[in-house]
Amino acid sequence: MQIEEFRSAVSTKTAAHVLGCGSSRVRKLVNSGDLEGFKDGTATRVYKDSIERYQQRNSIGKSQNSSDRTAGVAQVRGFQSAIVNLKKRGLIRDFER
Repeated sequence: MQIEEFRSAVSTKTAAHVLGCGSSRVRKLVNSGDLEGFKDGTATRVYKDSIERYQQRNSIGKSQNSSDRTAGVAQVRGFQSAIVNLKKRGLIRDFER
């Protein structure tokens, strides 16, 4: 029997370090299908290529300056309508920089 493709895998601790989160979050991502992995006894292992795809999908590791983060907030779906609703209720006032 010949192995056509060998996929490297790492521990949840290593994956968590790469992704900047905790090991329990990595296990949740594997269980939800956002990351590909497998059980190795009681341990969960995560495929390296799956981590790379997850980073690309979620733009992890890209540095952002503060103006990029501020611009990103305005693009969130429903953000503007939520602000309008809060203003109507008197919970926030207009804010300008």
